[in-house]
Amino acid sequence: MEKYLTAAERVARDAVFGPGKVKAALVELKTARRDPPPTPIVPKDYDRTGLTLPSAVHATYRFPVDGKYLFQAVLTGLRPISADPMHLAVWVDGVKAQEIEYKVAGSASFPGAPVELYGQTAVFSKLPVTAGDHWVACTVVGQFDGLPPSLGGPNPSKLPEPPAPNRRSFRFLDPPKDATPKQLAEFKERQAKFAEFQAQQRKGLATASKVGAIQIGGPYDLSASASAYSRSLIYTCGHLNGHHRSDCARKILASLARRAFRRPVSSQELAPYLRLVAMARKQGDSFDEGLCVAVQALLVSPHFLFRIEHDVTTIADSHHIDDFELASRLSYFLWSSMPDEELLRRADTHSLSRPAVLKAEVERMLRDPRATALVENFAGQWLELRKLESVKPDSSKFANYDEYLRLSMRRETELFFRDHAARNRTVLP
Repeated sequence: MEKYLTAAERVARDAVFGPGKVKAALVELKTARRDPPPTPIVPKDYDRTGLTLPSAVHATYRFPVDGKYLFQAVLTGLRPISADPMHLAVWVDGVKAQEIEYKVAGSASFPGAPVELYGQTAVFSKLPVTAGDHWVACTVVGQFDGLPPSLGGPNPSKLPEPPAPNRRSFRFLDPPKDATPKQLAEFKERQAKFAEFQAQQRKGLATASKVGAIQIGGPYDLSASASAYSRSLIYTCGHLNGHHRSDCARKILASLARRAFRRPVSSQELAPYLRLVAMARKQGDSFDEGLCVAVQALLVSPHFLFRIEHDVTTIADSHHIDDFELASRLSYFLWSSMPDEELLRRADTHSLSRPAVLKAEVERMLRDPRATALVENFAGQWLELRKLESVKPDSSKFANYDEYLRLSMRRETELFFRDHAARNRTVLP
């Protein structure tokens, strides 16, 4: 019960006064990487978004509040020194939120060598993100474009390639003039290993530029007060900026209680919440403070926390439920949330239980974006998609399994189920 009270207080204050000050923090997200073996063949046709390539990082992150967040890509790997600038993109829920050009810093450690990306960070502009869990990704866009012509990729760079390094650049490979036969053999082995290292590095240069982690900072630029949308839902009396009349508390709480309890509320039920407002005002608190206390009380009421249905007193195999109870059953099954105003209006007029109206409302609700809850919750439980979050296959046997594949497996099944539901198709073979 203590957690309910704490949550109710926070929700009530956020709704009436806004989220207040939330300290900005920086988190780093990284996932297990699958590095492909080096290959001299650079594909001409490939996923230029980079979402399906091993160079991307995918993660699920819970954003604490609505606000602006700073995204940074922590790079790793190597980049040919004569390649064009990299293009990096950040994605939120599968939608590209921003793409930037990044000019690689640093220089080659020796002539002809690629530039090391380790520790370099590319910074994106602050992006607005809503509170809750979101799939975020950072990718190298057009990874095989803009590479040196010698690597054979599409749209090669026009920058001049550096000359191939000569033996003078690597004096550690030359034996001393008075070297013994044993030393000569050791240096010959060293030269062979270095040549093999250069060949392998050259093969892997096309895929060597990677995003190692995503850094998310924020929230920033938070409003000091509740949003205009939140205030319009609460202050149904029309006085958004104060100057309330004596009947404002009743109008506001009657509207909130109707939505919270998902049915009409009598004057007797409303009276305790009105007394809380009056008590707060009597103690010298503002109207908003009193209203906040009343909203908190609404949120811990059993009529809000539980879907209470009033059964008939006689024992029977079945009985009719009223239209408001039907509206709640529909909304929590299809949306995992309370009925909207349209459903409540239908219940008010006692028309929701009519077959034609009920069918039309179900079709409307399935077209609504909130119907994703049916997919995520019902299908997630029925098809056990939630277990994907805890399953970790043996990487030695399933080398290609990564975070993006896990997210894609779940997303594909959810889209398939949603299409079946929207088209009213059978799940039977």
